[in-house]
Amino acid sequence: MLSDSILDSFDPRALFLCSDVLEALTRTLLLWLLWRLWAFTVRPALYSFEPKELPYWIPGHGIEFMNNTDRLLARAQQYVGDSGEPFALTIFGQRCYFATSPKDIAAVYKNTTALIWDEQLKAIYLSFGIPRSTLERMLETPAPAGPGRTLVAHNPRHKSFFHLVDDLFKHQLHLGEELSKLRARFIPRLEIGMRLESLAGEYVLKASGEFKDVSLFGWCQDLLWDAASRAYFGDGLLKLNPNLYKDFAMFDYDSWKIFACLPRAFHGRLSTVQARLEETFLAYIKLPKHERQGEAWFLHTVETEARNLDIGEDTMAVMMLISYWALNTNTYKLCFWLVSYILNDTTLLARIRAEVDLVMASGAYDVDRMIQDCPLLESCYYEALRVASSPLSVRNVVQPTELGGKMLQAGKRVLLSYRRLHMNKKHYGPDVEHFVPDRFMENKDLSRSPWFRPFSGGAAYCPGRFMAKQEAITFVALAVHRFDLELPDLEPVPGGRATPQKFPVFCPWGTVSAVLLPENGASYVVRVRERQTSK
Repeated sequence: MLSDSILDSFDPRALFLCSDVLEALTRTLLLWLLWRLWAFTVRPALYSFEPKELPYWIPGHGIEFMNNTDRLLARAQQYVGDSGEPFALTIFGQRCYFATSPKDIAAVYKNTTALIWDEQLKAIYLSFGIPRSTLERMLETPAPAGPGRTLVAHNPRHKSFFHLVDDLFKHQLHLGEELSKLRARFIPRLEIGMRLESLAGEYVLKASGEFKDVSLFGWCQDLLWDAASRAYFGDGLLKLNPNLYKDFAMFDYDSWKIFACLPRAFHGRLSTVQARLEETFLAYIKLPKHERQGEAWFLHTVETEARNLDIGEDTMAVMMLISYWALNTNTYKLCFWLVSYILNDTTLLARIRAEVDLVMASGAYDVDRMIQDCPLLESCYYEALRVASSPLSVRNVVQPTELGGKMLQAGKRVLLSYRRLHMNKKHYGPDVEHFVPDRFMENKDLSRSPWFRPFSGGAAYCPGRFMAKQEAITFVALAVHRFDLELPDLEPVPGGRATPQKFPVFCPWGTVSAVLLPENGASYVVRVRERQTSK
């Protein structure tokens, strides 16, 4: 019989095997439940003086942190009851603290003894490939008397070259003579590029005698990178690498891997494109001085200091790449969002155009007058920064310290989340997630509020904030004054009808640069026509 056959073939040892597996799974589940009870119930009660950690079901918050940082931080804020107190997350095995209130963020800025910015910057330099021995030489402090190791730049506090570079970069980009020289070069480049006949390249998707359809994202990239590159390096860099912007676009997109200090084995194409860019900057360094006319004061000064310290040209090339990234990674994204919001509101476009035309009627372009006499455009600039930026700043905790009524343990990191400031409903109101053009015009104090930190602050306060504003205001002002701009419908599929373009959405991942990328930004198309009334 069939039943006898089945019984004869059955091995009773299988019952014991199944029983062993079930017992092992039960024990594992029990241990896991006990661990979770300890980690997120018992331990927080016993160590209530430490920041509460958002519970998790899988080992840590790392994957969600990379995929959608803002959503994760919003959940953590909700978990601590929107009290504003610091909280903790476990990111790839490391417990990190997060500060999201103006009071706590200001306290982090002031506490430069226990909360250190330098360690993160050192890690980034090493991740870029600067040898540790070279970094140690850069960190050497010059002698307080007699001839120091840094002989060119004014260095009354006898800072190390590592720290002096930061001061030199700030001097270049803060309001003053050196920034004025940069501005005198980049604004004319924007004016030249902002003509219909100048719109050329892969970002031009369609052209006729009357108009050009362009990728807004590509247009912002090409024009702003070109203006900044030529203002900072003269024309020499582009001659060495005609594909510089293509290479940098790939590098910028993947640069988060460097700033996250991922092992190079995970860099993929980033390693190849980084090597090409470093070769470009190395070739630039080797150019004779007469072929480097028009370069920024910062570049010449840092190179002279580096040679004085016997720092190799390969390292100088890496440092140039870092400064080039810092100069170019944010403004084009900000302009993309600013123009996108303006073009999606025809009334707003008309109001801004009226402001700009009035200023332009007086003659030559003047960015200072444009900022002063166009309050709505300036308000839109700030509002775009508020809704489209997601900067994170990092400090290393080197000794136990109190923050927001909680104790931070040495050896951890504290991250400052500025987007959580910008998305605070109690401060900005129920429309906090929407772009409100007049928000900063109706409340002039908002741009100076501790709830508004698009450029970080403290030791990491972005020195490029002045240049970024001048670039963005100039780009928008020239665009709306010289062109008629519209959003054409999408091309119909065979047998279908044309459909309106969807407004771009923020890419949920990527927290390296301050301004968020758009998802599929290259597909957002603007139709550009010459304005007959423009000058």
